[in-house]
Amino acid sequence: NQSDFKVIFISSGGDRMKLMNFMFSFAGSELFVYEEGNLVPANISINKLLMKRYFLVEKTKDAERIGILVGTLGSKNYADVIKRIRDQIRGAGKRCYTFLVGKPNAAKLANFPEIDLFVLVACPETTFPDTTDYFQSVITPFELDIALNSKR
Repeated sequence: NQSDFKVIFISSGGDRMKLMNFMFSFAGSELFVYEEGNLVPANISINKLLMKRYFLVEKTKDAERIGILVGTLGSKNYADVIKRIRDQIRGAGKRCYTFLVGKPNAAKLANFPEIDLFVLVACPETTFPDTTDYFQSVITPFELDIALNSKR
């Protein structure tokens, strides 16, 4: 049972996105962060993050134009994931566009204001990018599946 674990996250540079991914992976566990020689409780609210992700799923249902951000070419089966995402978007009657961006940032994505939101295909560590400064929202392939798959 995960609630029986106490988990320690050790990272340099205060990488909040990696911490957030880690927290989702061990959601039932008590999580601590090792910072500057001290062990402190992680102070990110999982419920708040989940509500934000749920909002993005609902927003995806209303989107007409969805951009697929290819953030990596080195991940295993990335081409299969992109094909499945394209098929799913088109099957839902929406238009899709594919962008090879490497590491996305607000300036790159702002060049495409006609896109309602983006789906990021990347390695698991960049699954939840910090998009607070972005004009459009960025979701994961899993969130897209939840939004567009009528069987879910």
